[in-house]
Amino acid sequence: MMELRDRLIQAYIHHVLEEGRPPASVFKFCRSLEIAEKDFYQLFSSFPALEGQVWASWVEQTTAAITASPEWPNFNARQRMLTFFFAFFERAVEHRSFLLARFPCPKQRLTGEAPAVGALKRRFEQFAESTLQHGVDSGEIASRGPLNRVYAPTFTELFLSAIDFHVRDESPGFERTDAYVEKTTLLAFDLLSRSAIESAIDLVRFVTQRSTSAEGAR
Repeated sequence: MMELRDRLIQAYIHHVLEEGRPPASVFKFCRSLEIAEKDFYQLFSSFPALEGQVWASWVEQTTAAITASPEWPNFNARQRMLTFFFAFFERAVEHRSFLLARFPCPKQRLTGEAPAVGALKRRFEQFAESTLQHGVDSGEIASRGPLNRVYAPTFTELFLSAIDFHVRDESPGFERTDAYVEKTTLLAFDLLSRSAIESAIDLVRFVTQRSTSAEGAR
């Protein structure tokens, strides 16, 4: 079954690279591979489900590779996130043609026209949650109770924006993608640091107290 699964995935990728779009139907796709439709549906419910597995596997393979490094346990959350991003985009270059053919623009994601990208987001968010929790536990990232829940989704959007940037990047060796990833990730961690959040809370308190005082004076 695993062999058929890999065969279907590779055949799907090959079709997209050759034709620039997914196959017209599961029936035609299966006929070209000389397999029964039921064999396809035992593994995938649709082409978006199959493509979702392609995206998710990129995250899974990247995560497996970087966490196997002997240096990984000693990395802080910031280093772990940057290591993932650099490794992911190194892998993305190997599959750039598929990425260009299938990765949607932000508008398509927001309007739900790219369900396959949901698998990519879920897999990355799992990685982000564990990485950011590591930062919270070590004190690198400020813990703010319920506010912690927005950390991983925020980094997921950062991840998708980095892929958008990479798709448009025409610099030699995609060096601008590396710079974008580093700058946005470092900024995000700076904003999550304890001092940054304390400063933001102090500002909100100041503005709120001033507004309350002004209303009371009336």
